[in-house]
Amino acid sequence: MFEDPTVEDILEDLNRNAGTRPLRQIRNLKAEAERHLAALQTQHPEHESVSYCGPMDPTNPLDRIHFFQQVVDICQVQISLRMRRRTRAEKEPARLLQDCAGIFFKHSDDFRAIRFCDKDYTLTSRQAQVVQFLNSAHRQGEIAISQDRILEELGTNNSRLRDTFKGCELWGTLILSGEKKGTRRLSCTGTPFTSECRQ
Repeated sequence: MFEDPTVEDILEDLNRNAGTRPLRQIRNLKAEAERHLAALQTQHPEHESVSYCGPMDPTNPLDRIHFFQQVVDICQVQISLRMRRRTRAEKEPARLLQDCAGIFFKHSDDFRAIRFCDKDYTLTSRQAQVVQFLNSAHRQGEIAISQDRILEELGTNNSRLRDTFKGCELWGTLILSGEKKGTRRLSCTGTPFTSECRQ
């Protein structure tokens, strides 16, 4: 990539598509650019800190320093943005759970529609089966159920329960880990929607 003479095209492509590249690739790209930048700045200390813009000549040390610095800057922005998003996503379930402590969740007859913490969710049929099974067990006094038993109930012994709720914030808020390893439980009991809620 760095040997391509059309450096403006490379920077434009990186600016446009950096957000869709895997984080590991962005980190590797930044590390590679930093290595090139450090080597160039050692070879050409007179250009260590420069501000320059204009068409780039890949054979010119000043332009190459400018190019690699831009690559590092673009990658750093992406890394910072993604780490900030990841931190927010990790904190969100705990905050939501704290806000909803001690309440019930509402559900439709088939559990495909759920209202939890004043927010409506539409579940897949498999997600609905899991919540319905856990809710039924919870009402009968069986608070935590082994994940193996839940998967057996669904007829999907070879899958992972976590994958069923991938991207769904109910995992970690409504559906929690039980005290024993490998078990799951609900954070609260469900009650059916009233006819007023359905309207």
